[in-house]
Amino acid sequence: MMRDERGKEVDVDVSERRQGQRRWHPILQRHEWLVSAGAILGVWARFAISDYVSHHVSIAFPVATLVINLLGCLLIGSVQALFLDLLALRRELQLFLAVGLLGGFTTFSTFSVETIQLIEAGHAGRAGLYVFLSLVGGPLIAVLGILLAHRGYDLLRPHVGPLR
Repeated sequence: MMRDERGKEVDVDVSERRQGQRRWHPILQRHEWLVSAGAILGVWARFAISDYVSHHVSIAFPVATLVINLLGCLLIGSVQALFLDLLALRRELQLFLAVGLLGGFTTFSTFSVETIQLIEAGHAGRAGLYVFLSLVGGPLIAVLGILLAHRGYDLLRPHVGPLR
């Protein structure tokens, strides 16, 4: 026996109760699909950029990952400023872009492995530069993204009215 929302006892089959506990809420499923779809696109974009750079730049420095991560910081700063400060857009779009697409696009793990590989190859100075550019440059570029989003919003507002 269980109680309903008014406290009245109701008879419930145990199998129904277990089945109901296993089912996920439809909104959670939609959010997970949006994040997954964004991540697939982000990973594909990361792979394409990395592949392009590896065929056109031949220096012993992880340029592709640095560019990808810094670009990701710029974009995530802009996207988060738009969603959190400037526009009243749907949460689903934020999950798709910020969590899925840009989360799949940037890569801390590759940054970490490439740093170790530079050190093991005897390029400690390059590794230090890479760490500095990534860990100091990333937040600075994210702030630039936030500032650009605010500036773009300020420039567009007189022409299209309030965007909120």
